[in-house]
Amino acid sequence: MKFKSKEVVIKLSVSDMLKSKKFYEEILGFKADDRYTLNSDGNYGMESFIQLYLDSNDEKGFMLGLYKDIYAPFYPLPETGNRT
Repeated sequence: MKFKSKEVVIKLSVSDMLKSKKFYEEILGFKADDRYTLNSDGNYGMESFIQLYLDSNDEKGFMLGLYKDIYAPFYPLPETGNRT
């Protein structure tokens, strides 16, 4: 069976839904799609989900799914990017 989609969807595991949502909306320009939001306990507890998307004028879209499925950020933090 082959799966075709005009959109790329990426799942991100997060420990703080609202902090992550704010980052993706305010810094990267994503918008939340409230139709696809699950607030598991009224306070974005474990197993919550927020779908975010970038506006696109062409046929291809890009969506992120934020999942609250970890309790804390990974420790030690990954060694990525440049540190000054």
